[in-house]
Amino acid sequence: MRETEFSVPELIVYYWQRLALINDLHLRANASIKDFPEVKYCPQNYKAFDIAVELHRNGSKPIVG
Repeated sequence: MRETEFSVPELIVYYWQRLALINDLHLRANASIKDFPEVKYCPQNYKAFDIAVELHRNGSKPIVG
């Protein structure tokens, strides 16, 4: 079975939603890749994760289009 590939905008929304589940605002805005192991080995996932964290730091939401 082949793994589904997602685009960077879809991954940004995915990681933004996962980060939104973290109740502690400090941990949400300073999330560690230790808590998201799939981010460590994939540059595309890391890029989307980094953008999602920045959106949380700025109090913004991703634009879904």
